[in-house]
Amino acid sequence: MVSAFFAKKCHLLRLACLTGAVVACLLPSVLYAARVWESGMGDRFIGATLENLLLVRDSDGTEALRLADNEAGDDDSVDLLLRGNSPADFRSQRYQIRSDNVIIDTVLPLFGTGSMRFAQPDNRVLLSPRPGALLGETSDMGSFSIDFWVFPYSQYDEEDLFSRYGSFLDAQGRVLETGIRLFFRSNRLVFRFRNMLIDRSGRIHDVELTGQRVSRLRVWQHIAFVYDDASGKFSRLVDGVEDGVLWMTDTGRYGGTPLRAAFPAGFRRQAQLGGGFRGRIEDFRIRRGAWSDSAVGRYSTAVGRVTSRVVDMGTSNARLNSISWKADTMGGSAVLFEYRVADHVFPADDEDIPWIRVRNQTASFDVSRGRYLQWRAMLLGAEKGRYTPVLKSVRLVWDPAHRPDTPVGLIARAGDGRITLRWRANMDRIAGYRIYLGTEKGEYLHPDSPLDVPLGRIDADNPGYVIRNLENDRLYYITITAYTADGMQSAYSREVRARPAETE
Repeated sequence: MVSAFFAKKCHLLRLACLTGAVVACLLPSVLYAARVWESGMGDRFIGATLENLLLVRDSDGTEALRLADNEAGDDDSVDLLLRGNSPADFRSQRYQIRSDNVIIDTVLPLFGTGSMRFAQPDNRVLLSPRPGALLGETSDMGSFSIDFWVFPYSQYDEEDLFSRYGSFLDAQGRVLETGIRLFFRSNRLVFRFRNMLIDRSGRIHDVELTGQRVSRLRVWQHIAFVYDDASGKFSRLVDGVEDGVLWMTDTGRYGGTPLRAAFPAGFRRQAQLGGGFRGRIEDFRIRRGAWSDSAVGRYSTAVGRVTSRVVDMGTSNARLNSISWKADTMGGSAVLFEYRVADHVFPADDEDIPWIRVRNQTASFDVSRGRYLQWRAMLLGAEKGRYTPVLKSVRLVWDPAHRPDTPVGLIARAGDGRITLRWRANMDRIAGYRIYLGTEKGEYLHPDSPLDVPLGRIDADNPGYVIRNLENDRLYYITITAYTADGMQSAYSREVRARPAETE
């Protein structure tokens, strides 16, 4: 009868394993399934707090988390910022902006919801500088930076991407070309100053700055041109790497007196983005100051963090079995996990309960017991924002009512009408022990069995108990269990035996 019972249980265990359930034995002849929480099981990170992260659609259509976009920042140094989401984002107090037939391309934008697409000569953004604008009438532009993301469809020579350039009648009545141009030559973006760089003697200079790296077709690249008027250094950066340098000084070398960049008074030409260029642009920005240290990767370089809501595991002695996750970590990016468990409910932003780092992808948590669980993950990018990890799902497995460990080290010493027991202290959070007593091996049918031994009645660090009022010369068989406050009981310890006897 007993063997048939256990055969049935073994069959159920095998069936559970075949169907993907996780099972564990709590008490003799008792089976129960571990609880599973998974972000991909309809939860979709609901209730989680996101910092510097975006919820996106993964390649298989499921939701996932990645680092936020590295969109150009807008602060007091910014003279102009044109994002690609919509013409409504074309705002500046220093320029009157007119967008002529600019197409907002919403198919696979780099950032946000769209990018500016230029396909025809009439696709352009016209900028009329107001007083105080960096590209307006000024006797000294000072240090400045122009940076943007570009996705060229073509790169014909002399094709302008951006310019404020045209004819000008100087004081001597000469018609001169003047201004700045950003254009393609030999598949490279070139920056030209024409008749607007002045040395200390009043002479006018022209310069052109290019570099070695070519602009790749149908690939997003970050381009920056930076002028430092303190040293005269003018540099070109491609994807954050300095690619070309010239010294805008009276000697054309380092150590010379820096030239002064100025648009002549009365020069009314509008600045223009697009109009001849064919391709896409995002985050076109003009700043005051020599800003060459900004991150240029597609993704934020700050740490991204997702913090879960507090999960109720159901019982005060639940044990966390594992935390596992699915993530893509390209280019050296990484995902780090932490968790914390407590017996009491706590707010999600609690600062007193310490976090515990998960040291491997799927970890075992032998001492992580309690009722309330919270996890968080840190997403770390790589190569200055070029790569982001993608967190696809998180899976938690816990025993909702974990039985305590089986007591070990049980020994028995017989005396006159009594048996003295000693055993090792349990490391679990238990409420006490139960002593099972009988006169037949494996049968604990003594009238006082089981004896309840709460922790408060014994030395919890060095447990022991004396069973009294026993019959001398009778052999007794003894085993013990540990139990928790919510009634979960361990398996039986090894059985010991002792025979009380009258002492002389």
